[in-house]
Amino acid sequence: MKFGAFFLNQSPEMRPSDEVFGRSIEMAVAADQLGFDSVWLAEHHFSSYGYCSHPLLMAVKIAERTKNVRIGIAVMVIPFFHPLRLAEDIAMADQLMDGRLDLGIGRGYQPFEFDRFGVPIEENMERFNEIMDIVTRCLSEDGVSYQGKYFQFPTTHTFPRPIQKPHPPFWHAGSSTTSMKLSAERGYHCISSGPLEQLKENSTVYNQALASHGWGPREFAILRHTFLSYDPEEIDKQYDNAMYVRRTAGHLRAGTEKVINGRAFPQPLPDEASREEFLETTLLMGNPEECLEKIERFRDQANVTYLLCQFDIGGLETDKAMASMELFAREVMPRLREAEKAEAPGAAS
Repeated sequence: MKFGAFFLNQSPEMRPSDEVFGRSIEMAVAADQLGFDSVWLAEHHFSSYGYCSHPLLMAVKIAERTKNVRIGIAVMVIPFFHPLRLAEDIAMADQLMDGRLDLGIGRGYQPFEFDRFGVPIEENMERFNEIMDIVTRCLSEDGVSYQGKYFQFPTTHTFPRPIQKPHPPFWHAGSSTTSMKLSAERGYHCISSGPLEQLKENSTVYNQALASHGWGPREFAILRHTFLSYDPEEIDKQYDNAMYVRRTAGHLRAGTEKVINGRAFPQPLPDEASREEFLETTLLMGNPEECLEKIERFRDQANVTYLLCQFDIGGLETDKAMASMELFAREVMPRLREAEKAEAPGAAS
């Protein structure tokens, strides 16, 4: 299993932008030093739910400050882009990052963002497919022309060319079985979310569809709001920070958000899971032993190969987020890696 640190760059209190970005960069540098495989950045617009409007720019900044981690985008909201510009931006970032870019892609889910960009959200699937067809060809072919529903252009050569061939790895984010089938059809790695039972279904659908399309193994990643501590009272306090993320995202998805002067406010969701159920099935919160047991269930029951941890949940203070990440790196990651080495074929008996 591989491990990534995920950054939403959010601030419930609408802290200054330089403070929000500085915190994420500081934690990304620490993740590199702590031995994480990757760091990941989200794209969002127009509310304090997420400040990072162009994660490729931030990825280049982090690449300058780190040595080993791959840097992923989770995700670029594809329908918001012109495909020729996006292809060149991806290649440029890959060049400046010395080939350490992983590109997460998605259709987008917030009417709040689509309305302000003037893109009908009901077109998001068609636009996603058309734009990704163009981007994939532009990154891997020398000279592309296209006549589609949304974009038409004569033979065009995009510059620069990416370091990674034929292009940086593509990761598709989704939580439905329809998204799993799309990921598999195109041979994308997958990023999913949701409770364990949903992950088990998604993993099965995804891996079966990969095989039916003739693709080899791909990464099946999951995203988890994460907080580790040996203090039960501290863990209990951070539940509200995790709920800020879940509730705000849920209302943005449904178009029922409460955003005032850019500040996104959490509100209870209809049919919300109980605190106990949410902690047990969805959050990665607890002491190292408890979190290790949950991760092993994800791995063994849902065939999870990659875990993306959001340590900077909600308004969690930087020192507490950093301590949680350090505890995870010290007590959880090595034990999982050592156990998998021992179980690998050919390991010494």
